[in-house]
Amino acid sequence: MALDGNIIKAATDRESLTDYLGQMFFGILDAMFQQLRENATPTTTSYNFLMTEEFMMLVPRIKENAAIQHKDKSFEMSLNSLGYAGLLLATAQEELEALEAQENLMDVLAQTAVSWHPDAAQIEANRKAAEESELA
Repeated sequence: MALDGNIIKAATDRESLTDYLGQMFFGILDAMFQQLRENATPTTTSYNFLMTEEFMMLVPRIKENAAIQHKDKSFEMSLNSLGYAGLLLATAQEELEALEAQENLMDVLAQTAVSWHPDAAQIEANRKAAEESELA
């Protein structure tokens, strides 16, 4: 979710900035839970949070670790929020080599993220159609 830079720059005290950022955080948290209820297989809820001066992002996840296979070895990589910003931590040279050997690092990230329900697009279309019919 994009943050309004004008509001952030205009904040004259810590309290007004905290209020704005808190409202934005709870807004995306609520939106994430709504999307999970409608489009994902039920699971325990955990998420990664990223924030810059320009945006906030939540990535719901099903687990913390991703498994990577390389040269007949298996590596368990712990992924935190920075992984979704493109910063993956390798604690040993072998782990770095295993990461570099991956064809698509999104596949590594996808192991920990919540998968959307296969019928998510259809469910959303049905919801919108129902809303429109109520308005007509």
